[in-house]
Amino acid sequence: MCSRRHLNYASAEQRLVEAEWLTTWADKGWLTPDGRRHTLPAIYAGDNNSYPTGSRGDLPLPDLSTVKNLPHRLHRSYAGPSGKRVPDTRPDTAFRTAGLEDAALYWATAPHGDPRALSRAVNACDTHGPDSRVDRAYLTPELLPAITGFDVIEVNEDLSDHHILRLTLDSDQLSDILNQPVSA
Repeated sequence: MCSRRHLNYASAEQRLVEAEWLTTWADKGWLTPDGRRHTLPAIYAGDNNSYPTGSRGDLPLPDLSTVKNLPHRLHRSYAGPSGKRVPDTRPDTAFRTAGLEDAALYWATAPHGDPRALSRAVNACDTHGPDSRVDRAYLTPELLPAITGFDVIEVNEDLSDHHILRLTLDSDQLSDILNQPVSA
């Protein structure tokens, strides 16, 4: 399954529900003849309208007080346990808790990868805050060996306020993964 998605722009609560529903695909799977369980392969990519959890090497989470557009500050945050608003990283946490992997983070930390995979997907601006990676791609673990690249192609701001994510997969490796025999 490959899905391009756009999580809710205005509601952190709705984004979390949408992310949790998307993870149900990873509940499905099969056993190979040697007894290993595999999830159904899936790639989810798109605008998460939220931030990654801030793994090592990633762009820092925004200081919400510097986001001048108050509705945008609301839309990209949620009320934490103390009631103070914090940057919304919960969709990323949901995907990763369900076993999906952030393709950019995987490629940036792979021995043969490139740390530039963690480049901004959206440019900084006065109203919306710093450079961020609100656009991300997630894969089920079985697909990770097929990744041969991940980068962000910068787009002129006159064309889009988002840059293009490019995930490259080895077709032979992908074919092998997708054609594993299913046990009876």
